[in-house]
Amino acid sequence: MMKTSIKTWLAGAGLGLLLGGVAVLTPGCAGTVAYTPGYYGAGYDYDYYPGLNVYYYPSGGYYHWYDGGRWNTGRHLPPRYSISHAPHERMHFRTQEPWREHEHH
Repeated sequence: MMKTSIKTWLAGAGLGLLLGGVAVLTPGCAGTVAYTPGYYGAGYDYDYYPGLNVYYYPSGGYYHWYDGGRWNTGRHLPPRYSISHAPHERMHFRTQEPWREHEHH
């Protein structure tokens, strides 16, 4: 009798863990976080220049910058932007549109 109860409990606990893991890994169940400090799984690494509001995607070789009330994307920055000695930080996103999470970092 005791063996049956333990087997039943273990089976229920295993099913609970399996369902809990699926719920966490299913997109939309727990929300989506685009910028994740310290997370280096699948995604995109950008160099962010906070003083200029510029993101650079080194793997793709393009920039995102804020100008004229909107975000722009291109292979080259306008000449008025000088990032050669500007302080920057490496950021990891799960999206190719980092400006969408700009207010969160």
